[in-house]
Amino acid sequence: MGDEAARRVIDARPIVFPAVVGDMNSVRVDFAAPIDAVEELVPTDVLEVVDFGSGTAFVSFILTHYVAVDWGSFSRASIVASVRPRGAAPADPGLYTCLGATSERFPNEVLYWVLGMHHVDIDLDVEYHGDEVRFSLGPPGGAPLRVGAPLCDPPPVEIMTTGNVGYSVLDGALMRTHYDVSSGAGAVDAARVTFSLGDGPLGHALHDLGLPTAPASWYSGRHMRMVLHEPFPHVSPGELRTRTVLPPQ
Repeated sequence: MGDEAARRVIDARPIVFPAVVGDMNSVRVDFAAPIDAVEELVPTDVLEVVDFGSGTAFVSFILTHYVAVDWGSFSRASIVASVRPRGAAPADPGLYTCLGATSERFPNEVLYWVLGMHHVDIDLDVEYHGDEVRFSLGPPGGAPLRVGAPLCDPPPVEIMTTGNVGYSVLDGALMRTHYDVSSGAGAVDAARVTFSLGDGPLGHALHDLGLPTAPASWYSGRHMRMVLHEPFPHVSPGELRTRTVLPPQ
């Protein structure tokens, strides 16, 4: 397998890293939320929410249709916040998935059991209408959360940003996952976005964080790519200082 590693087997299928997403379409809204509201969604015993000033935190709501990926096509909705390991240096931030939902069972199992990502059981559908993508998340019998936005075309030259970090908690251990993603997302005029919170748990969480009244910036991207590397236990600065690296003989 070369540098690939099978972390776990689910439904008799080995979960191999790095996991490659060859094609995905995504819509994202970034906004500032009160830190105390974000902390309600973060395990603050191991992570601290990054303060961006005046007691506010950076939060994103991301909806992605993974068109071509090793785990099969699926859609995912996630509320993520900027965090750092408790006691870590200010220059060591990453993203933590506060709450998420996945359209298909198998990738949902992978994200939960291998990456430690939180999820809720909710219907998640995606449709395309011309250059627009529309996501719908809804509990049975309730009003769905709806997001519709035009998809920005990919740039003429693709650039992959590397070294992005995600944090999660798996079996009680703080995990760190690196991922690379293409820079295909462009700004979207908020007037062209349709957005309603609905009755589900993600809509309620977004309401508690300040949407839709909080100032927000919308982005979207078409035919983006991503590489997800194998998660590993986070090493604290103290543990890192005690390591001894011997030169090759």
